[in-house]
Amino acid sequence: MKNFSLYLPTRYYFGYNSIDILGEKARKIGKKSFLVTGKKFLKEKGFLDRIFSDLKENGIDFVHYDNITPNPKVNEVDQGAKIAKDENCDFIIGIGGGSVMDASKGIAIMVKNEGTIWDYIMLQKEPEKGALPIVLVPTIPASGSEYNPGGVITHSEEKKKWFFRSDYTHPKVSIVDPGFTEYLSFFYLGASSIDIITHILEPFLTAEEEFYIPNRFALLLIKGAMNMTLRIKENPSDKSARANLCYISSLALSGIPTKGIGGVAILHWIEHILSGFYDNIPHPVGLAMLLVPFIRVMKEKFPENIKRFENIYGIDDIEKLFKNYLKNIGLLISIKNYGVKKDDVYSMAEEYKLLVEKFPDFGLNKVDTQDIIKIYTESYDLSYIS
Repeated sequence: MKNFSLYLPTRYYFGYNSIDILGEKARKIGKKSFLVTGKKFLKEKGFLDRIFSDLKENGIDFVHYDNITPNPKVNEVDQGAKIAKDENCDFIIGIGGGSVMDASKGIAIMVKNEGTIWDYIMLQKEPEKGALPIVLVPTIPASGSEYNPGGVITHSEEKKKWFFRSDYTHPKVSIVDPGFTEYLSFFYLGASSIDIITHILEPFLTAEEEFYIPNRFALLLIKGAMNMTLRIKENPSDKSARANLCYISSLALSGIPTKGIGGVAILHWIEHILSGFYDNIPHPVGLAMLLVPFIRVMKEKFPENIKRFENIYGIDDIEKLFKNYLKNIGLLISIKNYGVKKDDVYSMAEEYKLLVEKFPDFGLNKVDTQDIIKIYTESYDLSYIS
């Protein structure tokens, strides 16, 4: 077991209809909020007016900013920060999926610091002036952004999708309401479960050391995410399954199931490259399409970790487990379904090579360029399906 630190300062509220406490909790954070959302979901499902009314009833002035797209862009974050600064907003509320929550963290940084959010990417620069306080409300159980300080931003011109994080961007308050999941299609909920699962799976499979408690907690969460998702498929009215899936999502990237083992989020990096090149690919769907080819490479690189997973989980074939799961949730599909050109496999592998060279401390050298080519190629032609 490796030495590690764990810092979780977020005040976390959970439960059905907990969206109704947003105004009450937010008024303890500030007086004028910069409210960040996506363009459609909250409005189409009838939540936006409810949120507006709640904030007003609690005496919170706010500026609404809905210019956030999937795989949030540098210009969207920088533009939002300029408006928030000009409007003298003193805290951020982000309500939406991972893109909205990540963008909210970026905006919180840029209101108080100079330059562009891209200056703070990949830990190259620390936001020395801190960040505005952040309140987050996830509408999708996937990214876990509500319980960690990280975010991912896309630079469209450079086709790069890179991350930032800082102790300043831990949410002050997060409110997790499983009721939002009732408005999601099962396809997207199933894809979101893959985001949850891989947050835990990839550090486990690339681990340098065994750590009894995190290892077993990790596999409990993975098994739980799969079981809860399949329960929802069988019975969409299963509120308990929806609640469990949302809580698992928050825990998955909190550090609790993955600290102290020396694992690396390699699959997430491979997917960030993919959706950096192809902005039409939703991040969880990209992970699903890459998952089994990634596991096949892990079998070659980390056979002891694979065997440990199988032993703790109680199975004899990890690849079969996830093939069957992807088939069950309708996500055993090819990246070419999203318009990926086969020749871009090599360009994307070169981008991974660049990351290995530019950021040697991130541990991405655990797989090499040929491994990356293999993962992208197999996810293109589905050659792993027998």
